[in-house]
Amino acid sequence: MIAMVVKIITETNDIQRIKEVAEKLVVETKKEKGCIEYDLYINIEDKTSMSFIEKWETKDDLENHLNSEHFKRLYPEICKYKIDGETVLYEKHSV
Repeated sequence: MIAMVVKIITETNDIQRIKEVAEKLVVETKKEKGCIEYDLYINIEDKTSMSFIEKWETKDDLENHLNSEHFKRLYPEICKYKIDGETVLYEKHSV
């Protein structure tokens, strides 16, 4: 399993716009093959900090998502309002 956390920092007046676009992205992404989880989380203490937390069955499934029509259309719209952030990719290891 692959997990990815995409952290986005934005301005206060752009929060609602990001949430509107993210809702469309989440709905479409959850229909994709290999998508286990894909949701937007908003920091409880700082509403300008939010993260997409996603889990995929395989790295290929994630790559297909990143190349999907809806991702290529909607994620750049979110990035218009992004002032900072980071993306971290994880691979699950059983202990």
